Amino acid sequence: MQPERLAMFGRKQPQPTVTVTAARRPRKVPLTDTRQPTQPAAFDLNELITPETEQSGTIAGATNPAPSSDEISSSPSTDTETLPDVASSEAHPATEPDGAADAGRDQSSAAPPAAQFDERDDVISVIHELEDQLDRYEEIRAKLEQRLNEETQGRQAAEQTAQELEWRLLAMETKLEAAEQSRQEIAQLEEELKDAETNAARLREQLTQAQAEQTRLEQELRTQQKSLEELWTLRKERDGLRSELKAARSRADQLQRALEESTQQRNTLAGSLQKATAQLDEAQNQNRSLRGRLTTALEEKGELERSVTNLSEKLATL
Repeated sequence: MQPERLAMFGRKQPQPTVTVTAARRPRKVPLTDTRQPTQPAAFDLNELITPETEQSGTIAGATNPAPSSDEISSSPSTDTETLPDVASSEAHPATEPDGAADAGRDQSSAAPPAAQFDERDDVISVIHELEDQLDRYEEIRAKLEQRLNEETQGRQAAEQTAQELEWRLLAMETKLEAAEQSRQEIAQLEEELKDAETNAARLREQLTQAQAEQTRLEQELRTQQKSLEELWTLRKERDGLRSELKAARSRADQLQRALEESTQQRNTLAGSLQKATAQLDEAQNQNRSLRGRLTTALEEKGELERSVTNLSEKLATL
């Protein structure tokens, strides 16, 4: 199962890239055409305004206000001076008599069409406001695309961190398997240690019995020695008791050496058990730490994905 997981996390997943290309519209140019202006196509600007971009659009509108109708009407002096002539030339065809043409020209220059000026100012104001709003929305769109790029880079970094944590988790699982094998070996060593302790206890009992028997034989030997001074016939029995005493002493020595060897073996097994237990505790602590970091990275990854989705929806609405 581990090679499959390693191969799965080893693949490099393709990441989406977003490029920001914000086109700037040309600046406002005063209109000088005196013909009847056509109304622009009506559309609802509220559809382009989102809860987040409304505040930015308000601030941008406050810093870059649209020019008033008075500024527009007073900016080109030459155009306002030539407007009556052009209007009078369009209103009166060239086939009229010179007197009628002069009278109409004087009448039009005396009373300029105020309604046409007001209508033209209103149209210019609306166009300027629409251009300002379009500039603000393009700036907002560029900011949102930049935030989307930043969020995408953050998500990629979070995915890379999660992948590294997965690799570390796999390494820790391998260490845990080794620790589990060490635990089994420790259990086997504990069983051997229990057997050694049982053998040591049995050898202690045998040594105690041998020492008691040796004491008894020594007492009998003393008694026999006293008797041998009186009876020569008891010498052979004394020699036999001496040989038995030597055999008992040699057996006691063998038991003593066996007890010392079993004690050394028990101490060695106890040291190995302590080292293996310390290694197992360290591996468990590292595993818990890595699991906590993996959980935190996955939560950050989910939050970043949600934020990227929200930004994508906002861009789609724009």
